[in-house]
Amino acid sequence: MKNIALRLLIIFTLLGILSCQPKTANNQQDNNPVESTDTLQNEPIDTTSQVGQNSDSDNDNTATKVYGIDVSKYQGGELDHLDFKAEAISFVIVRVTEGITYTDTSFTRNWTDVKNAGLIRGAYHFYRSNDAPGLQVNHFLSTITNLEKSDLPPIIDFEESSIVGNPSTEAVQKNLLAFLKEIENKSARKPIIYTDINTGNKYLTQSEFSDYPLWVANYTSSEQPDLPKIWKEKGWAFWQKSGSYKIGNTTNDYDVFNGSLDDLKAFIQEH
Repeated sequence: MKNIALRLLIIFTLLGILSCQPKTANNQQDNNPVESTDTLQNEPIDTTSQVGQNSDSDNDNTATKVYGIDVSKYQGGELDHLDFKAEAISFVIVRVTEGITYTDTSFTRNWTDVKNAGLIRGAYHFYRSNDAPGLQVNHFLSTITNLEKSDLPPIIDFEESSIVGNPSTEAVQKNLLAFLKEIENKSARKPIIYTDINTGNKYLTQSEFSDYPLWVANYTSSEQPDLPKIWKEKGWAFWQKSGSYKIGNTTNDYDVFNGSLDDLKAFIQEH
């Protein structure tokens, strides 16, 4: 009996020790959320399953969409290791200059990387209302130097933070129009205006602005962006749909062209 009791005591002791052991790594993983590797997880419209896939269906609107990103020094050297095909990216727009003195420190690198990747590239200047329009034009165009016919036309970034001080709306519009016209004359290209609804409705009220293609910033889950009033009839060319598009560990702005890849190439030739 003593031997049986001793054996039972040993068995129950061992069972108690085993029951106190920590869970395995596999069991721990079951209790933890799995982080999505979908790079479009922050894209506001549910197109994550279609992007990067071809379709023969006439009803598949995503098959004709052309996607891109815009970058500056804040994205670092991500273009060096980005798989553009996997990300379904057809164009990249890079920041060049701001005002009359600042040049983006990553411009030359980004500009070259996009070209080497065989993608359509675009270049933008951040407009500042307190700097002379002509000097801004010279700074922008002299920095690009090698804008090619296959590149997007020059792009002007005009938003609320472009306004410095307290200039009148009339003065802002006059100077910006002078800037746009000089860009057009010197580059022989029709520049694109980047803006948002509030800034557009506040400052871009003259009908002349609608002669320029619109790149609108509008983060919405709708199928179409909201537009500043003067572009309601002519529509948009590019749409910045999100400011939180994830590529790896880097956050980007996410853009769409209003048409197919052939339409984009035709747009470039026309502008």
